[in-house]
Amino acid sequence: MLGSLTGTVAAVLENRLLIEVQGVGYWVFTGGWRPVENTDVTAYLHHAVREEASDLYGFPSIASLQLFEQLITVNGVGPKAAMAILSLDSADRIRQAIATGDTTFLALASGVGKKAAEKIVLDLKKKMGVLTLEGSNAHVQDELIETLENLGFKQQEIAPLLTKIPAELTTTEEQLAWALKERGKRN
Repeated sequence: MLGSLTGTVAAVLENRLLIEVQGVGYWVFTGGWRPVENTDVTAYLHHAVREEASDLYGFPSIASLQLFEQLITVNGVGPKAAMAILSLDSADRIRQAIATGDTTFLALASGVGKKAAEKIVLDLKKKMGVLTLEGSNAHVQDELIETLENLGFKQQEIAPLLTKIPAELTTTEEQLAWALKERGKRN
């Protein structure tokens, strides 16, 4: 199975790129991600094999790839709908929308109605702690979420904080101290 491609963007079409790697061109569906032609890129891939097709879906980061793979686990959400959702904004903003139950935002994606948005929130809201941010540790993040909830933080407060934690803070204690200071700035 393919995991990533690093090469030159040979062509940019409406929803896909042609990435050339050592003389071989790969068509990769990219949704809203549109690198400029003749630039070098790395695309992190999801390879979808069906009876009638073998498609590559490419993402600029592992975090976006992880979110895509979580979205397609929701019954009724296929790769096209997941790509439309990822085209709305950053992976962090989409995670925040799911964690806070913002179905209006999710329903803005082409082909995603209110019912599908509600299903996404219902299925993935509890998993948002498992979807780690790039470079973070799932165990540390889960501990932080649990601690913040025990301190009275609401899920709507926790999700935005998780997207802003500096990468150099790697322990639960460091992240908790930062989150408490950040909340103090708002009050």
